[in-house]
Amino acid sequence: MVELSSRWILQEIFTDPSACKEVKDGELFLKVASEVEKKGEGLIEVVVEFSGSVIEEKFQLANFRFVNVSQVKAPLRRKKSAVKKVEERRKQELLTFLPVYLLRAGITLRKVEVEL
Repeated sequence: MVELSSRWILQEIFTDPSACKEVKDGELFLKVASEVEKKGEGLIEVVVEFSGSVIEEKFQLANFRFVNVSQVKAPLRRKKSAVKKVEERRKQELLTFLPVYLLRAGITLRKVEVEL
């Protein structure tokens, strides 16, 4: 599998302004969904969508949605394993910059839960 390109086409974070007047410590609940489209001989496009929320105790502090589109050169018979690898790479990438975005909104993370 060779990854040819990757781009984040959608980045949305919605915070509750009344809940984020001071720095809050929340839990991140992350859901992952992916879709594959054949683009040519041995070329597939993997669309990975991350959505979820940040919760402190029983209060919801933020919702978010991020979408990544990656073009991958992989044999069609290995499509599922290529999708899993792309999902894992994009999840790791998201978890490096999402805390920075949330910190600017006054939210820190103490726990991350991922639902596939």
